[in-house]
Amino acid sequence: MTAVADNLPVIVGVGQLTSKVTEVGAAPSPLEMLETVSYRAAADAGLDSLRAVDTIASLPVFYWDEPNPAAALAGHLKLDVRRRILTGDGGEVGVVLLNWIAEQIMDGRTGSALLVMSNNMKTVALGARAGVNVIWPGGAHDKPELVHAESKKAVADDEKALDVVRPIQFYPIIENAIRAGRGQTITEHREYLGRLFAPFTEVAARNPYAWFPTAYSAEQLITATPDNRMVCFPYTKRLNAVIDVDQAAALLVTSRGEARRLGIPQDRWVHWWGGADAEERAYYVSSRPNLDEAPSMADCHVSALRNAQLTVDEIAAFDFYSCFPAAVQIAMKVLGLSIDDPRGLTVTGGLPYAGGPGTGYCIASLAAMTERLRAAPEDIGLVTGNGMYVSKHSATILSTTPPRAPRPVSGLVGDLPTARMRTEPVPITRQSGRGVLDSYTVEHDRTGAPVKGVVVGRFDDGSRFVAATPSDEEFLAQFEAEERVGTTGEVRDAGPVLTFNPD
Repeated sequence: MTAVADNLPVIVGVGQLTSKVTEVGAAPSPLEMLETVSYRAAADAGLDSLRAVDTIASLPVFYWDEPNPAAALAGHLKLDVRRRILTGDGGEVGVVLLNWIAEQIMDGRTGSALLVMSNNMKTVALGARAGVNVIWPGGAHDKPELVHAESKKAVADDEKALDVVRPIQFYPIIENAIRAGRGQTITEHREYLGRLFAPFTEVAARNPYAWFPTAYSAEQLITATPDNRMVCFPYTKRLNAVIDVDQAAALLVTSRGEARRLGIPQDRWVHWWGGADAEERAYYVSSRPNLDEAPSMADCHVSALRNAQLTVDEIAAFDFYSCFPAAVQIAMKVLGLSIDDPRGLTVTGGLPYAGGPGTGYCIASLAAMTERLRAAPEDIGLVTGNGMYVSKHSATILSTTPPRAPRPVSGLVGDLPTARMRTEPVPITRQSGRGVLDSYTVEHDRTGAPVKGVVVGRFDDGSRFVAATPSDEEFLAQFEAEERVGTTGEVRDAGPVLTFNPD
């Protein structure tokens, strides 16, 4: 039997915290929450301190005026660490960071790392309602070591001109394209969304750290009511990620050899098997050849499995990034999974129910997967991340058993799905003429009334347009009541934005 290398990375400790304080003055600060989850991760590993940590890596912490959260936490915990790291933002970076740290550990550049996230958006929202501007002060620290911190423009000019800049607007556009591509009626699709996410709520109801630990029926998720209003068709409020949460999480990652030296019991070890990350060539939603596909997600997830020397059938547990149903369905499609897969699609309950703390969800999902795998030795788990508007992707594979590959890797492999898919951006143009719709959404206000229609379509020359529909309530109600994908109309370039009038 081949000996298992001592430099293989293992997650040995996890910590999570959900704070539901209802008064601004009583709410813990980001630093206090990071301290709590850090000590919880140490205790979870069976350690009485974090003295062995030589690297702290933090995801961005919104509304904390601190340029180097890792350095602030190191000082607060009185740890003399060599590396203080800060990542960029995006729902994929937690998984990307674990993949990167794992390779740093194998290369000997890091001994033991503490990966942390905290976001206190609920406290900020409470402050806004009370007329208090909540921004936590920072300290005087050196600049952090930046990892995967590159930023790029996420929204096309024509999308921005229509004030289509938020996830709650883009994902419904993608979702309506998914429905049309699947050939479902609006009613069939509505019922499908309920069936897809009702099991997520059941998992959240069992998650002690879930923001909404409530099991809902499919009908309760998809029926528009005063407390579950339509946000952007076809998503009701309960189908949207919830970002106004106060949540934090931490992972303690080291090597097998260091874990043994520290006396961490082997039943705490969860091995890193490999991973991958990628981003869409057609970065803007409106420029994608097929609005219901994410070719680079296929590249990412297929590569992660190949790097781990696995097939998807060998995965026992999944946590797909689930900000909106569209993201989950695209992941299911690229891996060939069905809505009734008995393995389930989440171990947390997902972002709409467990909570989506800004960029930080994946640190919590990795913590939850670690606990899930410890409870079922021999099982293998897959965790994914998704940034922006199904624009950036990440995946990682974990198990209590050592990996098959002598040296796991994180990266794209040959013979990728994009070689067989349309990936080049479609030009977005401004002109008048006839157009056919590829997708659309109708935005609703807080009373549930429709107020804004947005369409994405193609001109006869194949270029794309993004346009506004007429905005009167009666028109919008009728517009979203019928299938619009594939229908035609007149596009006019006669102002700051294009307008679309259906036939």
